[in-house]
Amino acid sequence: MHPLILTTLLLGFGAEATRSAEPHTITAFDGSKVVLEAPRGGVLALVYYSSECPISNELSPLVNDVASAFPRDRVRLVGIAVDYDRSIDELRDHARDHGYRHPCTLDRDGSLCRAFGASMTPEGVVIDDKGVVRYRGRLNDLYSARGKRNANPSTHEFRDAVAAVLEGKEVPKPWPPAVGCPLPEFPETSKPETEPGVRRALDPARTAR
Repeated sequence: MHPLILTTLLLGFGAEATRSAEPHTITAFDGSKVVLEAPRGGVLALVYYSSECPISNELSPLVNDVASAFPRDRVRLVGIAVDYDRSIDELRDHARDHGYRHPCTLDRDGSLCRAFGASMTPEGVVIDDKGVVRYRGRLNDLYSARGKRNANPSTHEFRDAVAAVLEGKEVPKPWPPAVGCPLPEFPETSKPETEPGVRRALDPARTAR
């Protein structure tokens, strides 16, 4: 299975264009700009979450552990909230209450979910410095299914995927299904929150298989 190449961006309200060489940024809850691009030789790690999803909230400590387990100059971890109907102030408070030490942003129009193929919360995505999605799926095996909680989780697929990509290795289990809460139905009329360049279409060819 060969990593292929994503060739388009969604600009403005759906016009396609060749992918820009410039890095693309989003705005974090604190107002800072975050580059959605892996550092050279590093990893972009995304965690899709909902402040209203119990499993997302329960796994917050695990996300914080991943944030502190790797050097920041090699791993850019970004939380992506999908709660389009909540205010930035509410989500900022939630992030603070759950001890998030990484930047978080709001995907109010669903463009970031579509860009990287997310379908659940919580769900982790790992992208290498060539822009190839190397992992997408659950954070660990705390839940084998909704309502089926493991007393002693034994796998840490998201963290292990980050480590594997950093070490130049293949991810052993790149596509374990995420377990949690489905994404909301984003309003079609919502105003795009992301900057135009980041509204990328996930060409299936852009995912390592």
